[in-house]
Amino acid sequence: MNSKTLKKRIQDWNSSYSEEYRNIAEDIWKHPELSLQEFYCSNIIIEKLKTEGFTVKEGIGGMPTAFIAEYSHGSGKPVLGFNCEYDSLPGLSQSCELTSKSPITEGAPG
Repeated sequence: MNSKTLKKRIQDWNSSYSEEYRNIAEDIWKHPELSLQEFYCSNIIIEKLKTEGFTVKEGIGGMPTAFIAEYSHGSGKPVLGFNCEYDSLPGLSQSCELTSKSPITEGAPG
């Protein structure tokens, strides 16, 4: 596949899925969870990966919210890896519309 074809394929995929993935991101934003307590958020991602055909191994490294998802399409290269970061930090609740401090819930994680 040449680079123009690949670029077009990626653009088409992004156009088809951007609203769905934006909704997932907003759902995670609305449900902030601290590290190792992100059960709601990890479940959203795990369930989406499963519906897309990934095999998911949960509880990796003794951490109940850690997982590895694998998808096999063909063989060989490239092999891609992604890291999801979806835990929140204590006391950083923040409205997503503002750039100045504006907690959704004072003292809550965000």
